Amino acid sequence: MNTIERCLRATIALAGNGIFYYGSAALSGYAFTLPETYIDHLIQFQDGAIGVYISFFILIFVAFLRAPIEQVYYLTWSIPLASCIASCIFLLYPTKVLMLPMTSHGAWGFTLTALHLLDTPKNCLPSLHAAISVICANALIDRHPLLRFQWLLMVTWVGLICWSAIAIRQHVLLDITAGLVLGVLVLAIPRRVIIFVHYFSRFFGKSRLPLTFAVRRKQS
Repeated sequence: MNTIERCLRATIALAGNGIFYYGSAALSGYAFTLPETYIDHLIQFQDGAIGVYISFFILIFVAFLRAPIEQVYYLTWSIPLASCIASCIFLLYPTKVLMLPMTSHGAWGFTLTALHLLDTPKNCLPSLHAAISVICANALIDRHPLLRFQWLLMVTWVGLICWSAIAIRQHVLLDITAGLVLGVLVLAIPRRVIIFVHYFSRFFGKSRLPLTFAVRRKQS
């Protein structure tokens, strides 16, 4: 799979995410304000955190460009799947975060203003930033013992993205936690489905489904 196809798949996944995200925002009704926890109050507003927040999109493209081919196939539809599940929740229980007036100037202030113009004030719980970050980080993690630092790097990156979402008041701890749970659930569901399809397809001939992300290949 060449770089162009990988980038195209990333674009398709993001487009699917956008359709579900903005579509549910347009169809949903009154949004309930999510309560803040003690941890939310501990994390002070920092406009510079917007840089970490938008690194979420870098993580997505890094995952599509660097992950194994079978993981790229998986990412292409698992990201829209997470968005679809989240959109059902958005429609059933629309939520928003209490937005307080914040003073921000310079490049970070301009970026925050642009974010508020492009984003919707609804669709907070679950956080798709958290859910998709988990999915993309999983695709990049190499479980080889010599590369455990890669696992630590991905966990740190996802953690910083979640922190930044609270620091710029886009989310609160409650919907960040819900997003992390959604990401883990999306990682678990497709594997079982594809294993079932794999064994079912053996009745019709040799299966060509990529299963290396579901069942680890034995080392030769």
